[in-house]
Amino acid sequence: MRRGTWLARVFARWGQAVQHFRRPVLLLTTGVSFLCLLALPTLTFDYNLLHLQARGSESVNWELRILENSGRSSWFALATASSVTETARKAAQFAALPAVEEVQTIASLAPVGQEERLRLIKSWPL
Repeated sequence: MRRGTWLARVFARWGQAVQHFRRPVLLLTTGVSFLCLLALPTLTFDYNLLHLQARGSESVNWELRILENSGRSSWFALATASSVTETARKAAQFAALPAVEEVQTIASLAPVGQEERLRLIKSWPL
């Protein structure tokens, strides 16, 4: 006997049984559905991805240590730009987003008056 034929017969008998006992099946599924509705208010959703990982794992422990000691999130994003003006434009757009706490660019990491310092360094005799 071929497997496909056997499986088709099983599904056909299952369908006949459900059709024969329509009302009990309908009452049973309705009752189970209402029981599930009773549990609905107790369901919650947690957006924290750390809670989806195994508790006590090294990566979770380090992530929690970083969060506790740094005072900010360890999540970051990176964007590239082809010019300084495009960098400033993108930084302003990112800073305007409500979910973004801080924006850093290469220009913000360079000290103030960098051009003057470079000129002084180049003028020193070697």
